[in-house]
Amino acid sequence: MISRNNYDLVLMDVQMPVKDGIEATRYIRSNIDSGIPIIALTANAFRKEEERCLSAGMNDFVSKPFEESKLVQVVAQWLGRETKRLIPAISGNGEINPDDKNLFDLKNIISISRGNDAFVSKMVNTFIEFIPKTVDDMRAAYENNDWKTIAKLVPQIKPSLLSMNISSVDEDIRYLEEFKTRNPDKATMLNHLDHISEITGEVVRQLKTRR
Repeated sequence: MISRNNYDLVLMDVQMPVKDGIEATRYIRSNIDSGIPIIALTANAFRKEEERCLSAGMNDFVSKPFEESKLVQVVAQWLGRETKRLIPAISGNGEINPDDKNLFDLKNIISISRGNDAFVSKMVNTFIEFIPKTVDDMRAAYENNDWKTIAKLVPQIKPSLLSMNISSVDEDIRYLEEFKTRNPDKATMLNHLDHISEITGEVVRQLKTRR
């Protein structure tokens, strides 16, 4: 698309199948356009991840889930635009009654929705339908000693967990993101997978009672 059309800026997802954002950026820089601004979007908010993106040729870095104002500010900066005129006012107070066990909250999603209840419902329903299936896929990959598949699936669930503020699985996600060996400790990995399954399963149950 970039080779055939003129674009002002690229928002580059870092975690993509076949060719990831790092490879895609290097290809664009070497073969298509050395000057177009490329902004990294990634759920891995680590300093080393940011350095990896910048060294590949990206111009800036936004971690997911992001505040709308942050994304607009970065895009406006690279397009040479004023940000004040680009950020719409937030409608509603973005407050909800917290869950009894404080496993999650919807404040981030409500804020992003800007008063659009249909959007909030869609995000909740997507979580209910997508997360249990993906966690089951991770468990199946574990049974087959398929660590590569687990590594690919973690970035698929992390943004949803962050957007719902499910912080109790932060340590589990961090472990699954950072294991590097071909043969990780299976008992430790299973404990983390079990905990993710338990927490997300309870969140799904509670979300269903609210629909």
